[in-house]
Amino acid sequence: DIINHGEKVLGITFETIVRYKIIELCDHLPYYLHLLATSSAKSAIVSGESVISSTHLDEGIKLAATDADQTLRVSYQDAILSVKRSEIYKQSLYSLAALVDSAQTVASIAQKLNEIASKSGKSNVTPQAVGHAVKKLATSERGNILTLKQNRFYSFTNPLMKGFVRLMQEQE
Repeated sequence: DIINHGEKVLGITFETIVRYKIIELCDHLPYYLHLLATSSAKSAIVSGESVISSTHLDEGIKLAATDADQTLRVSYQDAILSVKRSEIYKQSLYSLAALVDSAQTVASIAQKLNEIASKSGKSNVTPQAVGHAVKKLATSERGNILTLKQNRFYSFTNPLMKGFVRLMQEQE
């Protein structure tokens, strides 16, 4: 409905693939749906085009990540910061965000992380390393970006963070 309304008001059209990608990325949260649709439409309008393509969506993702709530950006940056330049925190967040259910075990996060790593030609990570990283992400040292539920399930503390992490991952 949000995309249809925007199309009518602005006299633009979203390509079908772009519609599906926006819906996938927004994780059914109206905040991100509106942010992505608006940012993609801005990109097209600035280019003088009335059809929003994948190129406009890519630009829209960058704009949306910049325009997203500052507390999300700061929390994310604090969480992934690593003295050793390790990407384990970022990879763990990407993996949790890529999983369907909001609360996941360390084992499922590790499995998803290694699935993503193998697709991108990166080395696998041990479940113990993922467990250590995920546990740290649920501490004040890492901004409590994750919450431990029922002594074995982790989820994002802020429900909007999952969508933000997906935006950040999509930019890479």
